[in-house]
Amino acid sequence: MQYGYEAVYCHWDGYPAYTGNLLLEHYKSSELVKELVSHGSISVLGPSIGRKHDFNDLQDDETTYYHRDRGDKWTSVKPRFFFNVTALKLWAESCGCEYLYLWQHDTWYYASRGPQMLGLSDGSPLSKLKKLTKRITEPEAVS
Repeated sequence: MQYGYEAVYCHWDGYPAYTGNLLLEHYKSSELVKELVSHGSISVLGPSIGRKHDFNDLQDDETTYYHRDRGDKWTSVKPRFFFNVTALKLWAESCGCEYLYLWQHDTWYYASRGPQMLGLSDGSPLSKLKKLTKRITEPEAVS
């Protein structure tokens, strides 16, 4: 067994009041998280993994994937593997991610940073990981 982290990119609505809440409320087991990631990078996270659907016909209750639903090449959207959190955070920062979510020991964690433009990084680092333990109703201040 190989230890480390599998990661995918999620494009829309990554802020904790949306994505954080969906992960916290609907992806509560290692089996669900593993299946969620197994389909590769995500355009829009939904409360369920769902089934294949037309990429341009978003389903409110289903996750929309770049490979499964739009047909993007698997090699460009497949999950990426990282041996440690530092490497994972560096990758997320280089992708221009504003938020990073991590499932570890049956708990969701997240890190944040300021808004990034057009998928490009401004070079600012992600914050330290914080436990995501309760529903977030307001946008979190970046720390």
